[in-house]
Amino acid sequence: MKNLIKVSFLFALMFLLSCSSNDEAIILDPADNSKSVADCGEAFVSPERNYFCLGGAPEVLPGEILNYAFKHNSINTDVTWSIESGEMEILNIETSVSGDFTISIATIKFDSDFDGGFLKASSIPNENKGEGFVLTEINPE
Repeated sequence: MKNLIKVSFLFALMFLLSCSSNDEAIILDPADNSKSVADCGEAFVSPERNYFCLGGAPEVLPGEILNYAFKHNSINTDVTWSIESGEMEILNIETSVSGDFTISIATIKFDSDFDGGFLKASSIPNENKGEGFVLTEINPE
C-alpha cells in the first residue's frame, strides 16, 4: 500500500512539474496562412489604362493575421494603406517593384472584436500614370 501511495505521489508531482504556463503571445507567420496573398488577380483598369488590384481574404477570423496585396502598373509610385473602418491594424507594409508593377504587401491583424470593416490601398505615382485606390470589404467568418 505504501508503494502505491509513493508511486501516486511521484506521478502527481511529475505531472505538476511537467506542465508550465506560457503567457507569451504566439505570433504566426501570416505567409503560412492559406488565406494570405502575395499578389492579386482581378484588376480594375481605368480609362487611362491604369491597372489596380487589391487581393486578400474577404472573410477572416477575429485574431487572425493575414497578408493583403495591392498592385499598380507603375514602377515609380508611393503606396499607402489605411483602415477605413473596423477593428484591425496594419502591422507591416513591404513595397517592391516587379517588372512594370509596384506591388505592396500589408500585414493586417484583425482584433478579437473584429466584426467587419474596409481596407483601402492607394497609389500616387511619381510619374504621369494617374493615381488610384481600391477599397475592399472584409467580413468575419
